[in-house]
Amino acid sequence: MAKIFGVNTKISGKVGQLLYRQTKRGTIVSELPVKPAIPRRSARQMDRRTQWGNLAAIYKQFDSMLRRGYENLPPQMSVFNAFIQANIDVVKVYITKTIRLCYGCELR
Repeated sequence: MAKIFGVNTKISGKVGQLLYRQTKRGTIVSELPVKPAIPRRSARQMDRRTQWGNLAAIYKQFDSMLRRGYENLPPQMSVFNAFIQANIDVVKVYITKTIRLCYGCELR
């Protein structure tokens, strides 16, 4: 962090990797904070994630029917969680992002 005097005293904002701020004591210059790297997801995590999109779309379409099918659940478990748990590893179905955003699904 540095304090600036002279020509650049009224500057504020971001320039490159430097951040200029106006305070009571003058213009303060500091470096931008380094963003932490986002960890890469494994292939298994991505497979599971794409399966969830299809199962969530199926649940949304058959919600009222599924509620009647899952009557005797523990109090802390929802019908959605029971449905996902029962179907996540049964059939591997992968849908595209476009289909998922349009609430489409594939039944097998």
